[in-house]
Amino acid sequence: MNKLLLATSALVLAALPAMAADITMPMYKAPPMMGFNWAGGYLGLHLGGAWAKTDFGDTQPNGVVPLLNGTNGTMSASGIAGGGQIGWNWLLPFPNWLVGVEVDVSGTDLHAAGTTTPTPGGGTVGWSDKTDAFGTMRMRAGYVMNNWMIYGTGGLGWAHDKLTRTQQIAGINSPPLGLVVTEPPNPTGWVAGGGVEWGFARNWTAKVEYLHFDLMSSNQANPFITINQTHVTADTVRVGVNYLFN
Repeated sequence: MNKLLLATSALVLAALPAMAADITMPMYKAPPMMGFNWAGGYLGLHLGGAWAKTDFGDTQPNGVVPLLNGTNGTMSASGIAGGGQIGWNWLLPFPNWLVGVEVDVSGTDLHAAGTTTPTPGGGTVGWSDKTDAFGTMRMRAGYVMNNWMIYGTGGLGWAHDKLTRTQQIAGINSPPLGLVVTEPPNPTGWVAGGGVEWGFARNWTAKVEYLHFDLMSSNQANPFITINQTHVTADTVRVGVNYLFN
């Protein structure tokens, strides 16, 4: 019996190395890294700061004297702006390049005020400039590195911006006391800027973006006065989040 046990044990011990070689231990294997998908439509929100500057002036007709020297000046305002955007991205046949189109609208409350004293005999004039919304329709061109994108952008810009002139104190050659003249509220022009966007989860991105607006001049005539919004510029820096429908 002892000889049989010894022989059996020897056979088992001799077979252990071969049995161990055949055992495959389960190993964790990470899933393959997938590239972030930028293509398709998206919808999002943004919030940030805005700064605006308006150059203005007027010319004063006055009965016998055909034209008196008017006045001009600059008003500045700053505030918070927020809203939403919608867009679409297309991947180009060139590696890492993307183009897209985006439309956005922002609500804001940019308000500036000041006074001027036209000469000669122009009294005192109060000026007010208020912007309560602005928006864009832009093309975007970006360079993507998996879930990161750096892009430039440019296109059409507009603002709901209202310039108002009020005759606060009448002078010898001024319009009547209390006369209010308001310039049409929708200047349009161009906008350009750029940003960085980061895909932080499936279908979700976050971005930081800068835009500069340069809007066309306009004027409003009145029997007593003509006011001119000679130049309107605005800048905004904002953060945003997008949901990609892909």
